[in-house]
Amino acid sequence: IALPLQVASHLSNSEIVDRVKIRMTQLDIIGTEQQYPGQLSGGMRKRVALARALVTDPEIILFDEPTTGLDPIRKKAVHQMIANYQRKLGFTGVIVSHEIPEIFSISQRVALLNKGDIIFQGTPEQLNTDDNPVISAFIHGHESSLLDID
Repeated sequence: IALPLQVASHLSNSEIVDRVKIRMTQLDIIGTEQQYPGQLSGGMRKRVALARALVTDPEIILFDEPTTGLDPIRKKAVHQMIANYQRKLGFTGVIVSHEIPEIFSISQRVALLNKGDIIFQGTPEQLNTDDNPVISAFIHGHESSLLDID
């Protein structure tokens, strides 16, 4: 968790330790300091990763497919964890995900990319009612519709 501060800050060791303890307390991972990743549960590993990302007090955090490889229950728990800490700590989270419609439950705004272009920006509600055939095919999982569109 301390690594980003050790590498990219001019903080003293005691200041780094203090910041790490604050984040560990906020993310309820006190007591894991001497454990290796393989000794932690999947949820604990996610919280440690989030603490590492937050220890530098960023305004924005990018989550790139944060639930890849997790079962549906764990996916929901990770989405809720991100949303809860986002509200609690005040950062903006940008989540890259293919998990439609699950991701909508924690999103205030969404963007949809197609072939490198943003083809939609708005609320999840607006996305669900958009009449663009590419958007509709993606949201509703109609692969054959996507194949017919240039």
